[in-house]
Amino acid sequence: MEEQEGTKIEYMRWGKNTRIQHVLLIITFAILILTGFPLSFPETWWAQFLVKMMGGWWMRTQLHHAAGLSLVILSFYHILNIVIKSKNFRGFTKHKMIPSKKDIKDVLQYMKCLFGFVDEMPSWDRYIWKEKMEYWGVVWGMLVMATTGFILWFPFQFLEIIPFGWINLAGVLHFYEALIATLVVLISHFYNVHFLPDDPMQKTWLTGKMTRAQMKHHHPEELKDIDLFGEVRQD
Repeated sequence: MEEQEGTKIEYMRWGKNTRIQHVLLIITFAILILTGFPLSFPETWWAQFLVKMMGGWWMRTQLHHAAGLSLVILSFYHILNIVIKSKNFRGFTKHKMIPSKKDIKDVLQYMKCLFGFVDEMPSWDRYIWKEKMEYWGVVWGMLVMATTGFILWFPFQFLEIIPFGWINLAGVLHFYEALIATLVVLISHFYNVHFLPDDPMQKTWLTGKMTRAQMKHHHPEELKDIDLFGEVRQD
């Protein structure tokens, strides 16, 4: 009975601002994938098909540059938004995406549960260690992709300040970081968020909401804070 009632009670976890950022991230990331990989495999049928659908190689390049620049701008906006909400550095260090000692304990408890040493899974807070790893993976990926991307965009200008070998290195790093990011999204993120057997196709990224039953299952520690203080924090 409690679980059935919990499916009717909803909590707003993601505000409109965060949902819009997430959708823009999806769009720009998808464009970068579709416009980036054909350059690495130009003679394959699928690359030629995608490039033809885009209107040719010149248009592919323009779309790739525009999406990359848009993603950099979005990243700066995201950082600025966090800083403004945090109000000061101390507030930023309390941000729920910052790794904590609890994450280490949760990972150990999670591994013990997987191998059958204990029966009880960790009691998750607002964001679990896997979500934090993905988040900071995006931060790292953005630093690598933005730096190498600008080098590849303006190779002759950068040749005046760095050796030619570094241009080639930038190309290698850009490709493999893009490949890793794509695999993480398609395999890890999709499974952990959208294809979980016990709660498939979560719509939080669209509605910003979670039911009480979902909160109790995925974020019990956060639900305790909500019950205690009477409000939920919106990102």
